[in-house]
Amino acid sequence: MDNDILQKIPVLTTKAGPRDKEWKQRLKEEYVAFIKLVELNQEDDNEWFQIEPNEEGTKWTGKCWHFHNYQKYEFKLQFEVIKLIK
Repeated sequence: MDNDILQKIPVLTTKAGPRDKEWKQRLKEEYVAFIKLVELNQEDDNEWFQIEPNEEGTKWTGKCWHFHNYQKYEFKLQFEVIKLIK
């Protein structure tokens, strides 16, 4: 991803994990950033992933793909957002 696209994506400012009371605000920022990234990729005809969260926004699943030598390589992805204890 190049710097031009990164500069167009809103910066996340809320520092919160799923157990914090500010989590809903952080999750809202995450959604806004993902939506902007998807829009930018669609404008450039450069879609390479699909992802969606569970209701709480703590588990995300989807897929990403890459084309190489006229073949499409597709990968499942999943991750979980947790709060690390300091």
